[in-house]
Amino acid sequence: MFSFGSDPEFCLINNEKKLISAIGLIPGNKKNKQEINGNYFYNDNVLAECNMKPGYSKEETIANLREIIQTYHQIIAGNKLFCIATIEYPEDQLLPPEAKEIGCDPETCCYDLCDHHPDRDLFKTTNVRTSGGHIHVGHQMLTTPSSINRYRFIRMMDLFVGIPSVFLDQDPTSKDRRAIYGEPGRFRKQKHGAEYRSLSNFWLVHPEIAETIYDLTAIAVNVVEQEIDNQYWTIDFKSLGDHKNWLVPGFKPSSCHHPHYDLDLLKSAIKEQNKEKALPFLELIKPHLTNELFELILNPKEYSSDLEENWK
Repeated sequence: MFSFGSDPEFCLINNEKKLISAIGLIPGNKKNKQEINGNYFYNDNVLAECNMKPGYSKEETIANLREIIQTYHQIIAGNKLFCIATIEYPEDQLLPPEAKEIGCDPETCCYDLCDHHPDRDLFKTTNVRTSGGHIHVGHQMLTTPSSINRYRFIRMMDLFVGIPSVFLDQDPTSKDRRAIYGEPGRFRKQKHGAEYRSLSNFWLVHPEIAETIYDLTAIAVNVVEQEIDNQYWTIDFKSLGDHKNWLVPGFKPSSCHHPHYDLDLLKSAIKEQNKEKALPFLELIKPHLTNELFELILNPKEYSSDLEENWK
């Protein structure tokens, strides 16, 4: 069993469909979050964000997502949530100092095994803001002191969630977001396990897309649980555990991790939202997908952008 959580970010629009800041509208901020029925609401910069309580089944996860969207409906009465990966805000919505801050901690890459820090001055020089739909997975195998299992898991999330998202994500601004956030393989270590940070909020626009993302995440968990991921990656534990290697100048632990596919092509496919580049990887994981799920990814439905209508 695993737990599925998220900390989705949403833009807000008023009844004239104009972008508005969440600062002052959401009853909480990153330092003082507002707890409502086990979920925590706050603004992050000008976006509305929520730490969703985890679900331990698909049904519970979808119910939890529906609950936070319904709660937002009550909090922001007269305004609406809006899912878009990248958008430019009007200057008058970016006046508070809070609107210029980046509060993000470093994130780790499962490929180079290094931490990457955000540009803390970025939002002082641009009106562009990006929205994430990060996935939090809780599992005992992801809570060990060593990060090896987290690296294994996030690589499978790229393969089983990131690649399908190239087809499922119909927001053209997702590509722009990845120039700032959401690069392939990015995650944060969490007490409960790992936070996969590559996806935008596209999957929150409709419960059917959220169900698909849940199903794909469950497959990634199972692939690592059953050690099927060794079909796609080899880790040279002997070289990794040889202390002599660590004394060699310039030694990189990542050199002991070997993909069985074109990693540069995979990263390029996800970053560019390039279906042609992603298709070979979709075919690669096809044996783990049902025919229905494979067809759903390859030929995704189009959905209304009205979250409240979709989730009612």
